[in-house]
Parts: sequence; C-alpha cells; structure tokens
Amino acid sequence: MAGEGFRFNDLKRWKAGKLLNNVLTYVGKRKPDGNLAIVYPNYTNPDLSYQAGKSRTWEDKMYLYPIPTGELQRNPQLLPQNPGW
Repeated sequence: MAGEGFRFNDLKRWKAGKLLNNVLTYVGKRKPDGNLAIVYPNYTNPDLSYQAGKSRTWEDKMYLYPIPTGELQRNPQLLPQNPGW
C-alpha cells in the first residue's frame, strides 16, 4: 500500500503522529546543483522563486477530528468536544 495516500491515517491509528515533528517538507522540485532551496514551478522562469523546507508540528488533538458545530447544536449529548478542539 505504499504511495496510496493512507500514511496520515496510519500514523493516527498507530498513535505515531510525533514522528512528523521536525521533519522538513518541501514544495516544488530540487535544484540541479543539489542546494536545499526548492524551486516553485514557474513556466516563464524556473529559477524565479525558492522556498526552503518547513517543519511540521504534530499536536495530540490531531488524532481525533473535531465534532462539527452543527452536530453539537443538534445533539447536545455529544458534548464535550473532542480533546483540544
């Protein structure tokens, strides 16, 4: 199941969200010279803009989704809201 888009849900199910902390993510493509600056796709000038990697932050509240406000208004017995939301 590699590359099928289930990793986020797997990390939630395994309670392994903290593995995402301090991992750099990148947008665009790597420059040919191997520099860590990342090129945004720009079809008129591919060297126009760059963005360095940004780190992700996992919060424990992300293991559960918030209960939608409309659902809480229709059924107050759903309270309290999921932790952190």
